[in-house]
Amino acid sequence: MRKLRAFIVSFSAFSVLWFLYFPILIIIWFSFNKESVSSFPIEHYSFDWYVKLFHNQSMMQAVKISFFIAISSTIAALIIGIPSAYALHKYHYFGKSLLLKIILLPITLPGIVTGVAMLSFFPMLGIPLSLTAVLIGHTTF
Repeated sequence: MRKLRAFIVSFSAFSVLWFLYFPILIIIWFSFNKESVSSFPIEHYSFDWYVKLFHNQSMMQAVKISFFIAISSTIAALIIGIPSAYALHKYHYFGKSLLLKIILLPITLPGIVTGVAMLSFFPMLGIPLSLTAVLIGHTTF
């Protein structure tokens, strides 16, 4: 019985990961297509799209900003999240239930709803719509 349960859990986990990552692998595969319109099967493979990316300064600037936001928001989320998770798990205090609901709110709402809400809320707080706002949004989501 234990082996069956372990198999079901492993198979389920693998299936979820496959469902999430397989489309990304397909996109990466199609990025090597030489043609400007994707078709299957791919007739000619090429690095042309990557050469164009690396020669386009505005695209490279966008990639640098994306990496900066990704790394910075991950570090900020870890700095905030690890002590918060520890405190939520270890201690019992007034307002813990409300805090849990607030923390889970960005996960339960669709991303577009959270994004539009932040777009409206940040100017009310005096936070300009800039990379700072993007960093805060990615950290909280």
